Amino acid sequence: MNTTATPELVERARRALAAHDRTAEVTPDGDGGLIVRSELDQAEVLRLLQDAALPVATRTVVRSDCCGGCCGA
Repeated sequence: MNTTATPELVERARRALAAHDRTAEVTPDGDGGLIVRSELDQAEVLRLLQDAALPVATRTVVRSDCCGGCCGA
């Protein structure tokens, strides 16, 4: 599946995740995909996005416990 992350797709993904993680962030990446930052695990994020009928699949996941809040990032 080759999908480009449009602003509409990014917002739909953010809303789908925000219902389960109010801190979730979704941004487009340089390759037309989505970067998701969430407290939810990868499997749950993928399930929620697929349940919302969004055309997503996983490629590379870099997991960090850092929320960026304490260092001002």
